[in-house]
Amino acid sequence: MMMGELFSPAKNEQKYAKVGILGFQGSGKTYTATLFAIGLLDIHFKLTGEKAKAAFFDTENGSDFVAPMFEHAGYELIVARSRAFVDLKRAFDMAKKSGAEVM
Repeated sequence: MMMGELFSPAKNEQKYAKVGILGFQGSGKTYTATLFAIGLLDIHFKLTGEKAKAAFFDTENGSDFVAPMFEHAGYELIVARSRAFVDLKRAFDMAKKSGAEVM
């Protein structure tokens, strides 16, 4: 039986996680996303032995609140402050080029 175009041999490929967090103002969305990002950076460090950085596209100065959390965890946080969608699109490429493993 041939596998055809629908199936292919299994292989390990790295993919991106796309996570959406929804909630009211002040409900802890940024805080929760920060804990999630730090957890991913911890896993990356345990698997590779390399410290990676996080990128934050900040539309409301939330990075001011969470920057100490990244510092305490031992990870660099880089920030782009903008509200423009066109900047968000560019930010993904820039974050990847800068070595950020989490955005």
